[in-house]
Amino acid sequence: MIAKIAKKTATYFARKNIFKHEDIPTYSYGFELLFSTFINGLGLLIISILMNIVLGAALFVLAFIPIRLAAGGYHAKHHWSCCLAINITFLSFALLLRYMSDSLLLPYIFFAIIVSSVIIWRFSPVEAVNKPASEAKRKRLRERSILIASINMIVALICYLIPALPIICAAHYLSGALAASLSMVAAVITIKYGSTDSSSS
Repeated sequence: MIAKIAKKTATYFARKNIFKHEDIPTYSYGFELLFSTFINGLGLLIISILMNIVLGAALFVLAFIPIRLAAGGYHAKHHWSCCLAINITFLSFALLLRYMSDSLLLPYIFFAIIVSSVIIWRFSPVEAVNKPASEAKRKRLRERSILIASINMIVALICYLIPALPIICAAHYLSGALAASLSMVAAVITIKYGSTDSSSS
């Protein structure tokens, strides 16, 4: 559905001479990404407002996106399944943190950073099946991924050294890092046992 709307949007602008007719496929893909990102963001915003954790959602995304861009991750077959997966993942972590006792938050933070760091170190970058990268780009992405994991470790350390900081904020942030790294594992399993068509996720 998103692909059809994106193509119609690109065709409309081409007819208005905003860009050339032969560029419709390129702009269609761009509109697909734009619409998919908007729907993902809207879903996260609705969930965060209903649960009164808008700041938590922002921190989750702040950690999730850099790892996803640098280290890669699972790509759903369709835009709707991508949107569903992201929103269900966020909702699951949000519910986990909501019902987690305060005494478990700090151990959870260190669990999240250790697991995510090990996964990033072991697998980054995970490439999309139909978008192989050059060796130079892979090296650059890996270095960036490890740098991000190191920054997340510093965040966890700061949370430990400064008890006055709202620990739930750190938990939401590092949940984003954990979610992104688990997406990498899902991608590795998918590549190993069967490929998927590329879409956005």
